Amino acid sequence: MSNNASFQVLIIGGGAAGITVASQLQKQNSNVKMAIIEPSENHYYQPAWTLVGGGEYLLEDTVKHEQNLIPQGVTWIKDYAEKIEPEQNKVTTKNGKIYDYEYLVVCLGITIDWDKIKGLKPGCLLVPENEKRKKTFDFPVIWVKNPKAAFSLILSEKEKEKFSYIKAGISPKSEISPKAVISKSAYIGPFCFVGDEAVISENAVLVSGVYVGNKVFIGKNSKIYPNVTIREDCYIGQDCIIHSGCVIGADGYGYIQANSGHEKVPQIGAVRISDRVELGANSCVDRATLGFTEIGEGSKIDNLVHIAHNVKIGKNCLIIAQAGIAGSSVIGDNVIIAGQAGISDHVVIGDNSIIMAKTGVIGKVPPKSVLFGYLGRPRGEYMRIEALLSKLPEFFSFYKKVKKLLNLNETNDK
Repeated sequence: MSNNASFQVLIIGGGAAGITVASQLQKQNSNVKMAIIEPSENHYYQPAWTLVGGGEYLLEDTVKHEQNLIPQGVTWIKDYAEKIEPEQNKVTTKNGKIYDYEYLVVCLGITIDWDKIKGLKPGCLLVPENEKRKKTFDFPVIWVKNPKAAFSLILSEKEKEKFSYIKAGISPKSEISPKAVISKSAYIGPFCFVGDEAVISENAVLVSGVYVGNKVFIGKNSKIYPNVTIREDCYIGQDCIIHSGCVIGADGYGYIQANSGHEKVPQIGAVRISDRVELGANSCVDRATLGFTEIGEGSKIDNLVHIAHNVKIGKNCLIIAQAGIAGSSVIGDNVIIAGQAGISDHVVIGDNSIIMAKTGVIGKVPPKSVLFGYLGRPRGEYMRIEALLSKLPEFFSFYKKVKKLLNLNETNDK
């Protein structure tokens, strides 16, 4: 007769899988004698650690004490399973104890081994400072106010290394007007054109193949990627990023109806882009008929966005891919316009509003609105309508039954 501790069900591993197996078996039969072999005091929900690093999840919510998770009546063996002998139905732990079992469930968790992939081992983990707890990792932890912002700063330093080849100077393969004003700290790469009276400010970068028309101003620290066209008289603020394929200052889409067809209205205004604006690849910002088409400070424009003539976009807006804003519309501050949304001409959208994907806007939008659908309606109203539309076949079937029951004909129905 064995003197070893014996269990009907022995579970190796006290992670989510092991705890779930024990709980389900106990629900089916509370008299089953079970034990879990798990050395750790704490249970970690590791998939959430990336969210912790991004500042979207609390570290404390990923950690629970093992004892609080093990079902009542299940024995917790706080040790490592070191040897399994299936022929004898035995498990030996690191401390040398032997346990007999009738059924064995192996639910081993993941052991993080950063060295298995070269270069993967982290130097540190960025964690929100309000989540300070005792160290639970085998590498350094840096407590910061905002992990996303801290990570962005780190990437900024790496980006500087990426573009370390960019040095102040002008490529001999570019054509620069003698009337242009170029800062000594600016960089102009191969095959660029800079027109008369254009100004390229301190530390501005024209990577290659960039067209800068007459009297264009490019602010300091702005970066213009290849194959960008900036037409005459346009203004680019400082710390802007203009991605490849953008066209800034093309003629606005203006025509009048004449006997001979559509006659073009000259577009003699320009474009003014404020500081810290980013324009995604192949986006277009048309010049105004008169005055300026404007993009406010800190706004971020995604790829393939069209901004028509005389549009005014406020500060810190987000405009997502394939959105289109028709002429003379005014977009307030902190507005989000999602992908493929369409804004009609002469529309005013209030501050802090959200225009959801594929929404069509044809009228004034009050501040703090959330619009969804075509034509754009308040989101709650639109969702209620959609919910009712899905029930129309059922309603119509019921209507026909009532009509038949009441012996209504088409005339009476009216």
